[in-house]
Amino acid sequence: MFAIRLLIVDDHNFFRRSLMGPLEAEQAIEVVGTAASGDEAVTLCRSLNPDVALMDLNMPYLSGLAAIERIAPTAKAPAILVLTGSDKPDNVIDAFTLGARGYLRKDLITDELLISAIFTVASGGIFLDP
Repeated sequence: MFAIRLLIVDDHNFFRRSLMGPLEAEQAIEVVGTAASGDEAVTLCRSLNPDVALMDLNMPYLSGLAAIERIAPTAKAPAILVLTGSDKPDNVIDAFTLGARGYLRKDLITDELLISAIFTVASGGIFLDP
């Protein structure tokens, strides 16, 4: 069975772990790794080849936007789905301009919405939360 290979990128360990349960319960999603910073995300995208990277924007060392800028142009780049607390219009525009395929706010997600967004960007679509 085909599974979407997912990398979770967020600097908050509790938040990363809280996403694992509902995502791992979905048989068509395989969480292949987690990263706590943008620079770690860049490294893991190269070594793990995920299909989708679930990316926070506000992280230490290297921001999510800077990570997207480094990941998106690569040959085997994953579809990048931003999952962040920021609803600043500039962040949304910047994320899509740099190569993100989707944008969700943390305060609006449900398990179903997140899984739907992952499937959408993995299949080549674009997802923007309501």
